[in-house]
Amino acid sequence: MASIVWADVTAHPGTPSEFSAVSPQAQADILALVNRALPPAEWGEEDHPRLRLGRIFLAAHYASLELRRSTGPAGPVVSESAGGLSRSYAQPGGLHVFYGATPYGLAFQALCASGPARGPRVF
Repeated sequence: MASIVWADVTAHPGTPSEFSAVSPQAQADILALVNRALPPAEWGEEDHPRLRLGRIFLAAHYASLELRRSTGPAGPVVSESAGGLSRSYAQPGGLHVFYGATPYGLAFQALCASGPARGPRVF
């Protein structure tokens, strides 16, 4: 099974077709990160389905963040004004908030909590 490729991410049920809009360089960077970041010994060895699914969820999480980054602000609106136009966005902090920013990050967190790899120790 080993490393995943971008087609694994885009073919997974529930991933949006917009993932094809992620630049080839970002795809390569995301895949390089997720294929190296999750230690196989903590995920059920290299050919285990948990490792493959963890890599797919984490890659989809980063793809979602990449698309969001390229299309606008990343945090929720925390204040607005009308006269003079002003808007402020929250800056997410911590791993819990970071992984909670996308449904794929939440799925990755759930996968981490359900197996021998307790919590992501990868970043």
